[in-house]
Amino acid sequence: MDILTLSMLALVGFIQNMAFTAVSRSRNAGDVWYHFRIALVSNSVWFICNFFILFGTMLKAVTSGDTFGAIITLLVYSVFTALGSVFMMAIQLGKIKFPKGFKWLGNYLVETGKKKVGAR
Repeated sequence: MDILTLSMLALVGFIQNMAFTAVSRSRNAGDVWYHFRIALVSNSVWFICNFFILFGTMLKAVTSGDTFGAIITLLVYSVFTALGSVFMMAIQLGKIKFPKGFKWLGNYLVETGKKKVGAR
């Protein structure tokens, strides 16, 4: 099992579920344009993530009979996507403070106004 490919899967999976959590929450917000932008990012990252799963890790593990490699892929994907989801939820609820130089991200990611779930 290639550690670099698994690391990339972990990173992309983390980002993918950050985007998925954002798009899931944006469906319940009142800003259609915000939802479109988040959905575009989410679907793009999902596509890239599946490329890593299919061609980078899982296909190789299955075709070579590497059951351990398939299980490691499952674990890496599951753990890092869950962490990405929890991290994004914390960001959107305003529980994570951005370091200096990245505060502009808060304007885009933290739920306020029409971006806030349930806002109209």
